[in-house]
Amino acid sequence: MVDQVLWCPIFMICYFTYIGFANGDMPSTILAKIHSDLWTAVQGSWKVWILAHAIQFRYVATKHRIVYINCVEVCFIMFL
Repeated sequence: MVDQVLWCPIFMICYFTYIGFANGDMPSTILAKIHSDLWTAVQGSWKVWILAHAIQFRYVATKHRIVYINCVEVCFIMFL
């Protein structure tokens, strides 16, 4: 939970900035995108990752956890 509260907003800002520059957007456009979409993306992240980790710690065997988390990560990036 602490990871999601502290790290998620920073990661999302970095993600939106990278995607914006990769698309050739101006800094003002990137900032507008961050201001309009950051809270929604953070809420979506909280919904996905808290549940994903709860499932992982309860039901996924230790030797399969990396594969499970990588699959969740691919799906989550597609969501973004």
